Amino acid sequence: MDTTVQTLLGATRYKVINAQREYTRLLFPMLGRKLRKSMPELLQDPALLAQTIYQALVFDSQVKDDDFSLSGTYETLGLAVIEEWEGVSDVILGKKEWFDAWLEGERRCESECFSS
Repeated sequence: MDTTVQTLLGATRYKVINAQREYTRLLFPMLGRKLRKSMPELLQDPALLAQTIYQALVFDSQVKDDDFSLSGTYETLGLAVIEEWEGVSDVILGKKEWFDAWLEGERRCESECFSS
């Protein structure tokens, strides 16, 4: 990716695009669609929802640790201020009703699991 594709981009007006970051950014919509399609099932199982959110947060952290940012992607061309990537976890946690369902499941688990 860094040699072939980046070299090809360097010969165009898109030389400021980071090929690896752009490729990574273009994969996120597929993950988001999968999460949105899975939500009806996840909302029925609080433990599975909690595990999914945990794994999404771990994934987001790893992607950022691997030096991903929106800087150098097509989405940010010409922007003076580049927002930080919200992460895959934002697909779930960014929607109030799904966030509330997760939070309620966590509260229920806390009261049932730790109130002995």
